[in-house]
Amino acid sequence: MAVPVILMSFPSNFPFDGCPGLSHRVGQRGQFRYTTVELLVDKAPIRPRVETVVGVRIEAHERSLQQVVKAAGAKCDHAARLWHMPKRLAGIVRLANRIVAK
Repeated sequence: MAVPVILMSFPSNFPFDGCPGLSHRVGQRGQFRYTTVELLVDKAPIRPRVETVVGVRIEAHERSLQQVVKAAGAKCDHAARLWHMPKRLAGIVRLANRIVAK
C-alpha cells in the first residue's frame, strides 16, 4: 500500500526554532537542508508491566555470576540460599532453568 507523502514548503525565516519534534537534516552532498516534523498518530494509555520476582539458585562458588546479578539489582537471601530478581532478568542472564518454584 503506497503512503501519500505531502511536502510543504516554508520560508527559511519561519519560526520553527524550539518546536518539539522538529529536526533539520543535511543531504549527503551537503547541498540541501531538510526540515522534518514529528507527527502524532495515536494516543493510548500505557499499562505498566507486572514484575514477577523469582528465586534463582546460584551456587556459592559462582562469584562472577553473583556479581553480575547483584549489579543488575538482584538481592541475596542467605537463609534460603537464593537470589531474588525479576523473572525477566533471570531470562536475560540465561538463568531461567535455575528458577526455584515456591
